[in-house]
Amino acid sequence: MNNRKLIDYLPPVIQSILEIAELMQAEQPEAEQLWEAANMLPLERLVNTATVYGLSRWETILNIRPENPDDLEARRQAVKSKVYFSVPYSLPWLQGWLEQQFGTGNVAVHVTDYSLYPAISPGEGISTATLKSVEEALNEIKPANIIVKMAFRFLHSLTIGHDYSSYVSGCPLCGTFECGTHPAT
Repeated sequence: MNNRKLIDYLPPVIQSILEIAELMQAEQPEAEQLWEAANMLPLERLVNTATVYGLSRWETILNIRPENPDDLEARRQAVKSKVYFSVPYSLPWLQGWLEQQFGTGNVAVHVTDYSLYPAISPGEGISTATLKSVEEALNEIKPANIIVKMAFRFLHSLTIGHDYSSYVSGCPLCGTFECGTHPAT
């Protein structure tokens, strides 16, 4: 809280006038709100410390429509996804960017011909909105001749009665399979 008083900014001769003192006292709450907003402004510019106001400004600037306005962390991740992409990017840069989002060791990126296979193991607390924002960011900035095929690895196992020998082509580390693969005999 601020200890500044508006009346202290006036010359002593004017401070002694009763009407001026009452006017300054009435305007004091608005001045305190303005000072608080001015103190918060540097924090609103940074994505990691932005509040609802700062994130909505970032979303307006970057043309992002949040799916869930109440989920601040997903909104923050969507803004980060769009801000921290710089085109053109390299495969090591993409690997590093995804590791920043999901943690070191939770990402494998593989490229074959004209397909990009990012395989991601989302950790605890990663929402589906975050995963969608990463996928949208990749699709938005990828070269036109590249197809992105996302694969998400979850910690629970998937059992459907068959062992599958064919996994997403060219991405053996992902641990997922595409529909239409043939079960091992």
